[in-house]
Amino acid sequence: MPDNIIQLDGFERKAVMSPLGELALDMVEFMGKAGLTTAPKDPTDEMVAAGMEASGFTATQVRAIFKAMIAAYDTSDLGVSDSVG
Repeated sequence: MPDNIIQLDGFERKAVMSPLGELALDMVEFMGKAGLTTAPKDPTDEMVAAGMEASGFTATQVRAIFKAMIAAYDTSDLGVSDSVG
């Protein structure tokens, strides 16, 4: 089922999200309320540049720190296993 279904509401057309799309948005909202965000497993070039500027470290050091932080995140209290890897 597509995520952008058009529903007629009187004479007005408006997009209606699929149940799966609604669930995905609910999960993102839950993450935000829990103080969580998503991050890539590897930092982008922009992230590395920002880390270098903030820390004075080299790109290699910033990448290593980023990867260590991602790997160290403990998800056991969230009921999630093997989420990083």
